[in-house]
This record gives sequence, structure tokens and C-alpha cells, in this order.
Amino acid sequence: MDPVPESADWAYFGEVAYGDKSGDAGFTRIDLSQFRDPHISLLINSGSGVARIMFEVYESEKFANHVDAINTNGEWQWVSIPIGPGTEFQNWGANGWDGDDNDGVLDYSIIRYIQIGMGTGDVGAGNRWEINMDNFQITDGPVSSPNNTTETLFTFFDFEDGNDPFVHGDWQSMVTSTSAINGGGLAAPQGSNYLQVSAEVVEEGWNWWGNLEMYDLTIDLTEVGTPYISFWVNNEGREVTFEAEVGDYNGGKWGTNWSIPAYDGWQIYTLNVNTAAWGNWGADTDEPDFSGLTHIKLGFNSNNQPVGPYDLFVDNLILTDGPYFQK
Repeated sequence: MDPVPESADWAYFGEVAYGDKSGDAGFTRIDLSQFRDPHISLLINSGSGVARIMFEVYESEKFANHVDAINTNGEWQWVSIPIGPGTEFQNWGANGWDGDDNDGVLDYSIIRYIQIGMGTGDVGAGNRWEINMDNFQITDGPVSSPNNTTETLFTFFDFEDGNDPFVHGDWQSMVTSTSAINGGGLAAPQGSNYLQVSAEVVEEGWNWWGNLEMYDLTIDLTEVGTPYISFWVNNEGREVTFEAEVGDYNGGKWGTNWSIPAYDGWQIYTLNVNTAAWGNWGADTDEPDFSGLTHIKLGFNSNNQPVGPYDLFVDNLILTDGPYFQK
């Protein structure tokens, strides 16, 4: 809007929303109950003008508020909006189709949708209103770095030395695996090198291919707000399973596993160290002690997927302060 007219003291343009705005039965709700510090994060470029947005988190009521006017001077910048329990929400009513109690308390486990709304607000008559937006996400912690840079705290494997560190799971008879640096003729997403792991699965089951392993670490995470284990992965259109194991200063072993859906191309996976579902894989304590990591393993697995050949590519396994995003 250029210029904003005198009559547009509050002109509403519309919104960008994620989730269920229609009240459809059976829609999977958004569960943020395990997030320590939930934020709405997005890239904004206000061009040659000024942007004004508001946010809404709908559970059975609309928990919402406005955001101060944003002027990025033509640059892309991350904007992170806190929506955690300490947020000063306004109550903007309810849609009327939700059967939950309207009790004025946001239940983070059953959020229906989250949206960004756009309007002139206090940009002021005569000024230019403009917003360009991208990468609308829900993050655990703020993304405060402009130009999409996230601090790398430690690099476990970037494969740039040309050495293949993969430890093969040759103890299993149902699968055989091979590995190579830069196999498959792909372009590396980071640097010049990546790791290719190929597996021939002859029987369905919990087929362990092998690990990336690093020991004798002394990494203290107590001063890191939101530590993430991040890496690039290309699964060539077939679902695969990874497992992460970490060791702590108490001598404990803690692990978690997850599946990455089928996708043909490079993508970034980020695992929040603080909120991951760590299981006790050999520890005498009730929870991991992240005052220090002593080892890390990243295990590869086909997790009861059909038999046949698999190719999996990974790159740049790192520890970051905050989620690592694709530029």
C-alpha cells in the first residue's frame, strides 16, 4: 500500500496460516507441549516501506497480539515472536466450532492453527506499507541471526578431509553396507565433500547399517540456549531412520530415533538437544547431564522398510546454537 491513506488507520489485508482453520474433524493438532521456548519465526523484508503484522495462536480461543512496526531497510531478516507461557496474549474470542472449554488458558498440546496477519496498524498515513515474507516456521527458541546465519559450535563431520569415517554394521546378516566420499555424482550442499552410504537389505527388520561415531569429546552445553544437532540429508525418495546416541559426563548413554520421510533432494534435519525424547541406553541417572557431551553416534537404519538397495547421503554433521536453516 503506497501511500497508506488517511482512512486506513487499521486496514486488514489477510493472513498466512498453518493448521486447521475450518474445524475439520480429525485434523492433527499442533503439539508444542515439549517446546521449552516456542516462537513463530519467519524471514521478513520490508522493501522500501514498513511492515506491520499480528499473530494468532488458536486452541479453542484466539490468543493473539500485535507486533511493533518492522523496517528492515530492504534486507532479509529473521523475526521471531515468542508465544510461550510468558507471552502477554490478548484474547480475541473464538471461532465457535471448537468444543474445547474456553477457559482463558492456552493448552500447547492441542493448538489448532497458528497464523500471521497483516494490516496497516500504526505505519501511518502517507507512508509505504510493504512486506515480503518467507520460511514461516515454529521454532524452539528465537532465530535472531539476520541473513540466515546460525553459529556453529562444533563440527563433528564435514568430510572435507576426504576421509571416510563410517563404521559399518557388519554384525547383522540382514543388511550389508558400503560407504564412500562423494559417491553418486551429487553436488555437495556444504563445502566440496559429502558421505554416501549404500545398503543392500535382504530381509525386512530393524536393519542397522552402521554409524558415524566420535569419542573423547568435552563439549559443555550449559551456556548454550538452544543446542541443536544438525546435518544435511538426501534419502533419494525413500524413508529412512536415524538414531542418535550421546554420552554425558556421568558416563551415561542416551539415545533417540526418528524417521525422515521420503524426499528426493538435500534437506536439513535439526534435532533439539534439550527437548529430544532421550531414552536411557545405559545410564544410572534420570536424565542426561548436558554440562558436557563425551561422545556422539549417528546411526543409519532402514527401520522395517521394504527390502532392496538404498542410497543415503549426509553432510556437515554439526552442533549449532539454534536451528540450522537452509540459506
